[in-house]
Amino acid sequence: MFTRGTVAGSHKAFKYNKDYSLGVRQHLVKHFASEQGWLMSGEANPGSYHSELLRSQMCIAPAGWELWSVRLFESILLGCIPVILSDDLHLPFQSQIDYSQFTIKVPHASLSQLPEILGAVSDETIRRKQASLKTFWKAVTYQTPPAPGDAWEHLLHELQARVHHNLRGTPFGFWT
Repeated sequence: MFTRGTVAGSHKAFKYNKDYSLGVRQHLVKHFASEQGWLMSGEANPGSYHSELLRSQMCIAPAGWELWSVRLFESILLGCIPVILSDDLHLPFQSQIDYSQFTIKVPHASLSQLPEILGAVSDETIRRKQASLKTFWKAVTYQTPPAPGDAWEHLLHELQARVHHNLRGTPFGFWT
């Protein structure tokens, strides 16, 4: 299990830092830093961050100032199963991508049981989710030129669905 990065947010927003990550990052470092096989650190280490992600099977993708952080996408791109700890997070293209195939979502209320929950994930499930990451990474990246199944395609489908929904019942209807 891996997570590394600031637990305090930004020095520029010091008076709000107690709210940073909904308290999740602070809880992880305080309670799980000494957990066997886990790397939980509240210190940034840019020199080793990506290599640590590459060596990890599961990576915590906690909230930042919003319900998401870039760690979700870094994990996907580097083949580490993202562990999502934000209950109300709406993921990009969620209506088109089955994120359960390559992520693990743990309810915020179960944070204190995180070692037990993740320890119960079978080796077969880990292998299956890691294999899915090799397919789904393209769905959250914009390829140049655009490619089938990439984020451009998903974005166009989302826009088409919104236009269809918004034009329903208008005199012009929806065209295809």
